[in-house]
Amino acid sequence: MEYVEVYRCGNGTGQHPVYMATDEIAHPGSVFRMQYCYLHDQNGGNNIKSRAERNEIYYNWVSGGFYGEIELIGPDPHGNHDVDIDTAREDSDVVGNVFQHIATQGTRMARVGGDGTGYTRGRYRFVNNTFILRQGQTSPAIEVFQGIDSLEVHNNVFFRVGGAPIDKVVYETRVKWVAGRVSTGTSNWVPNGSALIPTAWTGTLTGTNPGFTDINTLNLRPTATSPLVNAGNGNPPSPAGHPFINPLFPPAFEPPFHTALAVGTASPRPVFGAIDIGAYEYTP
Repeated sequence: MEYVEVYRCGNGTGQHPVYMATDEIAHPGSVFRMQYCYLHDQNGGNNIKSRAERNEIYYNWVSGGFYGEIELIGPDPHGNHDVDIDTAREDSDVVGNVFQHIATQGTRMARVGGDGTGYTRGRYRFVNNTFILRQGQTSPAIEVFQGIDSLEVHNNVFFRVGGAPIDKVVYETRVKWVAGRVSTGTSNWVPNGSALIPTAWTGTLTGTNPGFTDINTLNLRPTATSPLVNAGNGNPPSPAGHPFINPLFPPAFEPPFHTALAVGTASPRPVFGAIDIGAYEYTP
């Protein structure tokens, strides 16, 4: 799925604007890739919900989900073929996106692992994304729920409009780890005073202002003096013993600038010094 605008879709709690699954018995190894898309201002559900065996979510602008922006979970054991949670491990690679939370009834920006029906026992990787939380939001940026193997988070910027701390950066209270807690990350930026930052994260930057060009117009490209510039990890590692298979790095494109793109017009991510934190790169 690429170069698609999804707008004013969804309904209630269970009808999602983008809802994907793959058949792990008839078509093992299937991949759902979504790239260069613009999702915004929805009427219900989560902007993206996927039960696919592997998700590759690259270079999208995702905002205004009625509940959350993205939910990556396991197959429904009561759906087609009554797929068992151990049929396959569901992994997700989430790279180079903007996630913007607007709705006041929202529960979290991203949830991975499960939704009360299907576990994944999978590996999740968030790299070079920009998370924009609304003012007054108390829900998590990322919630890890039910059974997963590992979570790795690198080069992401988490910002609440207005600069207030984020009370739940990564919420792990309801997770069931496959073989003990594996929650790592490097070179992320979070506001001063933010809470629930995984203890295994290293190189975390904190501050009051990530130095976006203009948050009021949602121009999220860093300025020359931004602390995000040249501050990313140029070789983000998977946790020891939990390698992510075929990870995307470095990000090759930028997400759309909160607009629909014509086919083939995605902007390459420029290379200027070391990689920046977030979905956009500073260029002079």
